Amino acid sequence: MSSTPDILVVDDSKVSRMLIRAMIAATYPQARIAEAAEANQAQAAVEAQRFDLAILDMNMPGMNGLDLAGTLLAHANAPQRVCMLSANVQDATRLRAEERGVLFFRKPVSEPVIAEILATLSH
Repeated sequence: MSSTPDILVVDDSKVSRMLIRAMIAATYPQARIAEAAEANQAQAAVEAQRFDLAILDMNMPGMNGLDLAGTLLAHANAPQRVCMLSANVQDATRLRAEERGVLFFRKPVSEPVIAEILATLSH
């Protein structure tokens, strides 16, 4: 990963996207952050560029985060790392994420959780 990570934040909540963006910027002020409110926007973003990290919400209108993760990871321009950030902490959801190679993190959005997600950039 370069010192200027490209990060995609996908969440249907504008407030969550704003919080995540602010917390990323506090750690990586030079990060280039793209936002998407739903799956189609996220897919278009991945078509346009390659991201070091994609942070996905689970529960969104239309395609859920796990299905979106599968779609993004199958793309030729797949993000290097995909993380799921969700309040849905059911074991089945976590297992499905792991099966897709998606790292699972629990909401609420907080500085320690975002720090954990950002730490995956160095792995």
